[in-house]
Amino acid sequence: MNIVEHIISAVRCLSASKMRTFLTTLGIIVGISSVILINTIGGTIAKSIESTLSGMIKGNMMVLAVITNNEDGMYLDMEYTFPENVIQGYNELVEGKADHMVDSQIMTGYIEGENGNKALIQLDAITSVALTTGGYTLEAGRELTKDDDKKGTSSIMLDKKAADKIFGKEDPIGKTVHMENSSLTFTVAGVYSSPVDSSAFMLESGAEETTYAYIPSSFIKKHSDSSFDEFMVTYLVNNDVDIDELKKITNEYFSEFIDESEGNSLYIEFLSDDLKMIDSVIDVITTVIAAIAAVSLLVGGIGVMNIMLVSVTERTMEIGVRKAMGADNKSIRIQFITESIIISLLGSVLGIVAGLVNAKLLAIVVVKMAESSGIPVSVDLAVPISAVVLSVVFSFVVGLVFGVYPADKAAKMQVVDALRYE
Repeated sequence: MNIVEHIISAVRCLSASKMRTFLTTLGIIVGISSVILINTIGGTIAKSIESTLSGMIKGNMMVLAVITNNEDGMYLDMEYTFPENVIQGYNELVEGKADHMVDSQIMTGYIEGENGNKALIQLDAITSVALTTGGYTLEAGRELTKDDDKKGTSSIMLDKKAADKIFGKEDPIGKTVHMENSSLTFTVAGVYSSPVDSSAFMLESGAEETTYAYIPSSFIKKHSDSSFDEFMVTYLVNNDVDIDELKKITNEYFSEFIDESEGNSLYIEFLSDDLKMIDSVIDVITTVIAAIAAVSLLVGGIGVMNIMLVSVTERTMEIGVRKAMGADNKSIRIQFITESIIISLLGSVLGIVAGLVNAKLLAIVVVKMAESSGIPVSVDLAVPISAVVLSVVFSFVVGLVFGVYPADKAAKMQVVDALRYE
């Protein structure tokens, strides 16, 4: 018999006892589906984090701070601030490579239009580049620009909900608004909408919703005598910049201003490095859990061996007849190993389908729960092709390994004993 005939014969024998064949594959199905589900979840989480951040941030974010290492240990020194003139010098040094991001809360209160209508807002002073991290949609007007940064204009961007409360159906662009109980007056430059419903995060039921409004940070600097030193400085780095070279330039520049004799040193962190670390952690956790789930495959393999031993016993007479008709030990051995492999591969296929279906159902549940909370979430399943291939290969190996002993037992059976078996 050639291999095709062996496969046809194996399928015919397994089809004769469909329920027993299915129950035998159940251990393989559970193991494979668990591995696929876990790998899919891990890959989807990593992909979602990466796509979310890449959609919100158009470049690589860099954070600068000072850490202190002394007898008390290593910690972020929040009392050490970068003087404004030092930051300005660094901004000029890395111009065209990285843009300074500022996003600081000024106040929370009511902003009022000329018509007397009000809306509760949190007023943030930002640089225009900080808007690239917002993930918002511009509904009307324009964004804050670098020209606003340079001139310190009185432009303001309002959330659409705040703009609707104040202006209703009127066009808000170019209208004047002012902060209640202050002398701050602004001109509406743009209206935006956020992808996340902020009311979903409000702790107090029935409380008035607070939305965000943005003004140029240079406007606040121009109208205030306060110092704007920062203990943590953030930059948005262009995608084509050599990170290693930027680190070298940054370390050389700030070494003139940081007193390292007191254990102080510059701390530089890049978003790209954080993403790599997150991916590594998720990969390790996924691999460990998948390996634990894969133990059930061994249990399934034992089940395959057990049912094949039962099959050998039940088909003793058949084995004797085949040997009497000239079948050699090799043919008998291949026949039973083929059946064992087919059982394992069948289990792997059903397990892969079950794992992917469960992952899809889980994604649907997550999306529905998020939508009910007012948080729009989209989940794109990251199907682990490598895990699928590995599962098929591993199932083949399980069928081969656990089918050898029953097949060998059948092959070594004596013709006379087999024919006399009742």
